[in-house]
Amino acid sequence: MKVYVLDTNIILNDAENIFTVSQGGENRIVLPETVIDELDSKKSNEGEVGFQARSFGRILAESKIENISRDPEFTITTFLLNGETKLDIISLNKYDVESKRGIDRSSLNDRKIIEAALFVEKKYKELYKDLEETIFLSIDVMCYIRAISMGLKSESLTYKNKDRDFVFIKSLEVDYIPANGTLIKDIDKDYAFENYCYILTTVDKTELAYIKRGKVVLINQKELSKGDIKPRNNEQKFAMAAMLDQSMQIVLIEAIAGSGKTLLALSAGIRAVTSKQFDKIVYIRNSVESLDKGEEIGFLSGNEEKLAIYNYPLFDTLDFIVRSKRLKKKDTEADVKKKIEALIQKHNIETMWIGGIRGRTITNAYVIIDEIQNFSRKSLQTVLSRLDDDCKVVCIGSNRQIDNVFVNKHTNGLSLLLNSFQDENTEVNLFATKLHEVVRGKITEWTEKTFS
Repeated sequence: MKVYVLDTNIILNDAENIFTVSQGGENRIVLPETVIDELDSKKSNEGEVGFQARSFGRILAESKIENISRDPEFTITTFLLNGETKLDIISLNKYDVESKRGIDRSSLNDRKIIEAALFVEKKYKELYKDLEETIFLSIDVMCYIRAISMGLKSESLTYKNKDRDFVFIKSLEVDYIPANGTLIKDIDKDYAFENYCYILTTVDKTELAYIKRGKVVLINQKELSKGDIKPRNNEQKFAMAAMLDQSMQIVLIEAIAGSGKTLLALSAGIRAVTSKQFDKIVYIRNSVESLDKGEEIGFLSGNEEKLAIYNYPLFDTLDFIVRSKRLKKKDTEADVKKKIEALIQKHNIETMWIGGIRGRTITNAYVIIDEIQNFSRKSLQTVLSRLDDDCKVVCIGSNRQIDNVFVNKHTNGLSLLLNSFQDENTEVNLFATKLHEVVRGKITEWTEKTFS
C-alpha cells in the first residue's frame, strides 16, 4: 500500500483525482486539515475552482465515516468513498511553523500541509506494516520543491501523455496529385493517423490536402480566400479548410501567440453562419479572468460591454474584421462600434462561461473553445458533452500560455486532446493541425523565439 498526501491544488484541478490516485482502493489518500480549510474557502466561487471545491464536498457528503482516531498529537478521521477508497483527514494539534513570524498566509498554509505530510510519513509507518512509501502530491512547483528540500518524497500530478512534437503536417513527394477520395495509405505507406495535413509535391506542381476518414481531400485555395480573412500561409490554409468543412466535427488547433488562431476560427464561423450551415457562433473561453470573476458572466448575447470586459480576444478579433474589411474612410470610432454590434447580431455571436454551460444543450452552433490549455480535463469534458450532433467545435490552445495555476501541460484539456487525436476513431470526424508561424508582427515573432 502507498499513502498519498494531496495538496489542495490536486483537488481543485479535478475533485475526482482522489479516485485516480487511489487506484480502486489500492492506495490510501490523506488530506491535511489545511487542505479542507482551503477547499471550504473556495466553495462559494462560481468558477472552475468553486465547482471542483463543491464537487469534493459532494463526494465527502456521500461517503461514510469509518473511524475517528484521537491522540495528544493528532486527530485522524477516516472516510470510505465509493465503497473502496479510504480517505484520511489529519489534523495536528500543534504546527511548528505557526511559531515562526513573517510568513504570509499562502506560504504558511503550504508549510502546514508539508508538516502534516512529514508527520504522516513517520506515523503511518507505525500504523501500517504493509506501507510501501508516503508520497506528497502537488501541482504547485514551489510547494513541490519545498517538500523535496525537507526530505519528503514528492511527485507532481501527471498523466501518461507523450511529451513530443506531433506530425500534423507532412510533406510528401508524389508522382502525381491524387484525386479526391484517394486512400491516403495508397500514396503514403508510412501514414499515421496524426498526419492530418499533406503538402503534396510533384515535379512541377504543389497541392495542399487534408485527410478525412483515411481519404484525401484536396484544398480549393481560391475558395479559402472568399471570406473576411484570407489565410496567409500553408498552416492557416490547412486550419481554415478544416474549419469550413461542415462534416469535420472537432477541429483542434495547437497554436502559438500571434499565429492568427482566433481570427481564423471566427472568420470561418462567420462564413458558416452566413451560408446557413449553423444558426449561431458560441465563443467559450476559460482564462484567469473567468477563474476569478466568472460568476458575473453567465450567458451573454450581443452585449458589447461585457464582451469587451470578459472576452478581449473575441472583441479584438471582431474589431480587426470590421476595420480590415467593413470600414469606410469616413467612418468614425462610433461607426466601428456600431458595425461590431451589427456583426454580433447578424451572426448570432454569443459568449458562454463554463459555469453557465452545465445543464445546457448547445444545438446547431459553430462553437469556438479558446485557451483550452486553461481548461482542466473535467471542465473541457463538461463543455464538449453539452454539444449536440449538429454542432461543430473548434478547440484552440497553446501549452506555452498556461495561466491556470491548477493545471499544467500534463493535466490540461489541450494535452488530453493532443494525445487522443493520435488514435483513429469511428464516432466523429477529427482534425488537428498547428499554427506555429507568427503573423501578428515582428515583436511577437521575436518574443516567441526568445522565450520558447
